[in-house]
Amino acid sequence: MAVLKCPDDRFAGVLDYRLYRLRNRHSTYGASQARKMGRTAKNMKFSFGGTPMFNGKEPLKVFSWLRKFVKTCDDNDVSEGMGLYLVPNFLAGDAEARFTRSLPGSDIGGGQRALGSFPAAVNWLLSTYAEPHALGLAQDKSSRTRLVEKEGVDAFAARLRSLAELCGNIHSEGNIKQQLIQGLPGYLRTDAFVYNTAQRSYQQLSTNVAENFRAAKDFMALANRGSPGESSRKGQASTGPRGLSVNHLNSPWEEDDTATNNMVAVPRGSIRSGQRPTLGGRPGRVPCCATCVGHAGTEYLIARF
Repeated sequence: MAVLKCPDDRFAGVLDYRLYRLRNRHSTYGASQARKMGRTAKNMKFSFGGTPMFNGKEPLKVFSWLRKFVKTCDDNDVSEGMGLYLVPNFLAGDAEARFTRSLPGSDIGGGQRALGSFPAAVNWLLSTYAEPHALGLAQDKSSRTRLVEKEGVDAFAARLRSLAELCGNIHSEGNIKQQLIQGLPGYLRTDAFVYNTAQRSYQQLSTNVAENFRAAKDFMALANRGSPGESSRKGQASTGPRGLSVNHLNSPWEEDDTATNNMVAVPRGSIRSGQRPTLGGRPGRVPCCATCVGHAGTEYLIARF
């Protein structure tokens, strides 16, 4: 049997019917198999779990559906001969009607158009629903997907995985992990890149990024909340610990590098050249934390003492 041709070589593998052959390749289907087919179908539906039946409305879902059907058949030791007639039990709507009409013995679909074997049925499903142009569009969308506003990392990771399935899962897990990292904002991307190793799965990576994302949101909520009396002094600089003014980053401040390489925020003109800033009558160093620069529009300088 000829393998389906595709102008895009990236999809050649997932359009090869041999990828979906059953472990039990007996093609005969006799009376003994017919008698137990109802019970087998019931057992398979239990194994199918929450996987929805394929109805053709989202054509590219044929890949994930086929993989699930093949695994369920192998788990129940179903032969290709029986598997051909079990397919309609896991289809719905227009897909079920079209496939049933093409089965051998159908009053409507008999003759040359009849599907005489399980590999022929797989070829029919792929040629009918896995259109090459749609595959190319799905792949392009998958490569350009990004974390959007008000979307959690868990939802983003699930969306990226679903897009990969629509492409026939042509990418390795390593490639999907790279796509996840590329779709993150800069303040999450670096940590995700460092955390990502060949030994860590896509799920582990997405879970780690989600934890960092929630921590960043909590930190920003705390930073934006400000001091208790800030609302009554709107437009004024907020006062940090020990009365130190915490101004916006775009104010005219200089950076004075001390002997210990700590960054000290110093207002221009407030001290003479060579004089060290003092806090409470003694020299003091004010290490600056610019964690929030550029994140969520926050421009506060956090000073620790």
